[in-house]
Amino acid sequence: MGLGQTMLVVAAIMLLTRLVVGTRTVAMDHQAALDLSNYRIHAVGVGSYVMNEIALKSFDEKTKGQSAVVISSSEFTSADSLGIETGEDVTNKDTFDDIDDYKNYVGMDTSYIPYTYFVKVEYVDLDTLQSPWEIVSANNNRTFYKRINIDVYSPYLKDEYSKSTLGDTLHFSRVQSYF
Repeated sequence: MGLGQTMLVVAAIMLLTRLVVGTRTVAMDHQAALDLSNYRIHAVGVGSYVMNEIALKSFDEKTKGQSAVVISSSEFTSADSLGIETGEDVTNKDTFDDIDDYKNYVGMDTSYIPYTYFVKVEYVDLDTLQSPWEIVSANNNRTFYKRINIDVYSPYLKDEYSKSTLGDTLHFSRVQSYF
């Protein structure tokens, strides 16, 4: 084999190596994208589960039980008193009996990868909205509406390989009505 043939063989090996490494990199990027999609889908499941769990609770401490009827929003818990009441344990959400008990609650779900979720509960006034696209702001007055905000965080939700603006936290929001 002459020098020319040797150089062609070396060039072919280099080209093949480059092709194999490039293919492997694409496959790794594809797997990372699939993993990220799975993590985000599961985070949506965590957020939805917690939101539904909260929505099944009584609207307020005053509306617990089948015979409890509130006619005026002034009968509800005051905005500065939202949160757990006596007999409820901040570390055990099974003791929560109404929506606002979840105010400032921090929980974890480790069934797939570790997710931490943060819950915020506040009164909102929907009666002052001018359009359905208007942003609902928090209200310090008692109303017939409470907004539940849940942030689901995990370091696995961050996409390190793209220029995506999505961060490591998913946000969920729902307005719950007494009616």
